Amino acid sequence: MGDTDFGQSYQDRRKLRGQEHILENRSYGQAFHHFEALCKSSDIIILNYEGPFVNPYIASPYKDIKEYIHYTDHNAGGPVLKDLGIDMVSLANNHSLDFGLPYLYKSIDHFNELGISSIGAGAKRD
Repeated sequence: MGDTDFGQSYQDRRKLRGQEHILENRSYGQAFHHFEALCKSSDIIILNYEGPFVNPYIASPYKDIKEYIHYTDHNAGGPVLKDLGIDMVSLANNHSLDFGLPYLYKSIDHFNELGISSIGAGAKRD
């Protein structure tokens, strides 16, 4: 699968404007509703995951530099990815560092805890 993200940053902006926050009101699984059957029938699923797990939400060090900053609440998004049977994520993209190296490393650790392998970033932490 290509670029993948729950769209939490977009939903948080909608909520600030008084609009429905789909992830909170319907579920994080809603984001993958149309892909469930494909995922369940696949032998291996690799996707490009756009953005770190950040919980609780903190201000990004790039908030005044980057127009689009992605993130996911690991308590809500992580289990959905695991339940879908995601085997591996690529973190080689322009959003993996949206909260800096510490959150990239935390995200890699969280993927590991979920049993999801990661490639493309963080192999060497020094």
